[in-house]
Amino acid sequence: MFDSVDYEPFNFNFDWNDLLEKHEAQASLLHRKGVFIASQEQLSQYKNSASSLDYILVEDWILESKNFSLGKFKSVENLNLYLNLFSMKTSFLQDLLQREVDWLLRFEKTVFLHLKNRISEGVSILKNDAVKILFAEFSGLIFEINTLVKLQEISQSLVGEKILLAANILAKLAGGRAFLQDSIIEMRWFFSLLDQIYLRGEFS
Repeated sequence: MFDSVDYEPFNFNFDWNDLLEKHEAQASLLHRKGVFIASQEQLSQYKNSASSLDYILVEDWILESKNFSLGKFKSVENLNLYLNLFSMKTSFLQDLLQREVDWLLRFEKTVFLHLKNRISEGVSILKNDAVKILFAEFSGLIFEINTLVKLQEISQSLVGEKILLAANILAKLAGGRAFLQDSIIEMRWFFSLLDQIYLRGEFS
């Protein structure tokens, strides 16, 4: 896919399950207004818990290929408030956003190494002014995101927007390779889904 030996296909499953373990939520379905994203391991533990409630899942082959599911509780009236992400500590969202930044940086390194030996009209692509500007814009966004994530009172939706902007820049730099399976566009789509559910609250 990429010429770089450091290429790592996008898969957020480990990061998600690690976050759940860190915040002691392995057997919970973190939701907003009843809508949730869950890993297969998480769903399995939740089904075996004493407090499990009925839910429905949406079929999506991309999510399923990543061992994730999108679902919604059949009723939100009796949901444990602890399971609502917005009743949890801001630290979970901060950690989630930081994991997204980590993936952006991995792909930035991959794209940089991929372009390093590419030549256009006898000149390295990395010396192209447009390419240098895109890398500079990406670095600026990452600096801004890292600063915002550390703030307690900042709007997480604002950080989510900037993460998607950074992903857009990587997609431009990667060209057609961004659209391949397990690449940048899939990553951006997944982060956008997390954004809509947990940061913006667009579902009701």
